[in-house]
Amino acid sequence: MKHVILAGVCLNEDRNRFASKMEECRQLCIACGYETVAEIVQNSMSMDQNTAFRSGKMEELVRLVEETQADGIVFCNTLSVSASSRIAEMTGVSVVDRTALILD
Repeated sequence: MKHVILAGVCLNEDRNRFASKMEECRQLCIACGYETVAEIVQNSMSMDQNTAFRSGKMEELVRLVEETQADGIVFCNTLSVSASSRIAEMTGVSVVDRTALILD
């Protein structure tokens, strides 16, 4: 079983709507045979184009990957290919977004 961290950026949207998206991602992880070992959320006005999270939250994500020994990260938000690659490079694990998870 693959151990993943569920991540998301709550973009000034209704918190209930964001919570619903995160719950959907949790259920998709289960359907794909992934175990969610941790969750990390940043509340922000916008997503960082390079890494989705701002620098402090990215540092927290890197530490969380190390602490949990996660195999991957699942982002609730849609990520660009370049952002996924940068996050994977910084954390040392695979990164997929909600869309890729649905296709899986």
